[in-house]
Amino acid sequence: MFTTRALALILAASLTAPVLAQTEPATAPSEPHELVLQELVSSQATPLIDAEVVPGLVVGVLQEGRTQYFGFGGINADGSGQAPDERTLYEIGSITKVFTAALLAEMAQRGEVALDDPIVSCYPDDHEAPQLGSEPIRLWHLATHSSGLPRMPTNMPATDPGDPFHGYTVEMMYDYFDEIVPDREPEESYEYSNLAAGLLGRLLQERAGVEWDVLVADRIFKPAGMHDSFVQVDEQTEARVARPSAEGLTASRWGGDDALAPCGAIVSCAADLLRFAQENIEPSEPDSLLAKALLEAHKPRFTDPGTGQVVALGWHVAGDGETLWHNGGTGGYASMLLVNKPARTAVVVLANGAAHTEITLTGDRIMRGLLSGEQPAAPTIERSRAVDADHLERLIGDYVSPLGFTIFVTREGGRLGARLTGQPRFRVHPASDEEEPLRF
Repeated sequence: MFTTRALALILAASLTAPVLAQTEPATAPSEPHELVLQELVSSQATPLIDAEVVPGLVVGVLQEGRTQYFGFGGINADGSGQAPDERTLYEIGSITKVFTAALLAEMAQRGEVALDDPIVSCYPDDHEAPQLGSEPIRLWHLATHSSGLPRMPTNMPATDPGDPFHGYTVEMMYDYFDEIVPDREPEESYEYSNLAAGLLGRLLQERAGVEWDVLVADRIFKPAGMHDSFVQVDEQTEARVARPSAEGLTASRWGGDDALAPCGAIVSCAADLLRFAQENIEPSEPDSLLAKALLEAHKPRFTDPGTGQVVALGWHVAGDGETLWHNGGTGGYASMLLVNKPARTAVVVLANGAAHTEITLTGDRIMRGLLSGEQPAAPTIERSRAVDADHLERLIGDYVSPLGFTIFVTREGGRLGARLTGQPRFRVHPASDEEEPLRF
């Protein structure tokens, strides 16, 4: 027998629960305030490293215009290598949606689009925009998870177990919309949708006549001073990317060249994300198009009638009504960004491990501690039990199911990974040293 832990690829977790607790940060403090901040951050980050939840992570804190960074663990998938720092690169997953929504707001400031434009106004002529009932889907609906579109399309090719988006073209996305009718009308309810965010980016691209990634780089990254943020990473820059992992096993980098890239393809670092946070809090050029766009993106647009979740353009609004946040997750990374403009405070957490819930809660608790001045409780995280190496060797092999699929069990160091035919690998945990080969 064996147990597994679920692997989610991209999620949006609510900003509610508390989190974490101790490993040595990359830099030593020099002032009493830094000692308090170091204690807060370390108490939340260290348990994740000690319990091997993630191999490494970096925390960035912005307060009153001052930034500080704390690195834990290592940049390699097994936790080895140097500690990450503010310039270590990570896939930021769904935090990308914040930038795509900011681009929408920026284009609206230019008069190229209006937030209330029906999506059909930007749609390619040879395809039909999805619609249910008389009310059209509007651009702002795509940025607030209120469009009625599903989370993911059903016509993805699934050609790469390590990257579920690989090979999904823009034409395939539009073909999918030609065939579907949304399940619900716009503003009927909140439904988190990678598909809607991907479509938004491609519609903005259609209107501007410029590729989405070029638009984001020219209109958001550059004016915000984000010089280490990318969609496509060149070979030289790739050396700065922390190595991805999931449940202690090596994972794959995602390509970022698919139709849904506007929902989750950006690669960035803690320093750049706090620069972006600073532009949201106190713009360097208050009268610039970017500053006006970011301010517009902060405004609450939709409240889910069932849960009360409030959504702005690209951002979720926390229960305090002031903190804007978004998290992200890919097959080998997890991220969380929170911005509180009235308190002039922001927190970013980036990890090279697919521990999406844990990283979301880590950022949440650090922000709560900063705003309240109180030390949050440390979490209790169960560490995986060490298993005898000889026993692990006996469990390696191919397990053929009478249902027609095969489970491939491999070993990576002191960990076992399993993969079903055509599926990504996940970690498995033998129930004891005494049991013989796995039974499925």
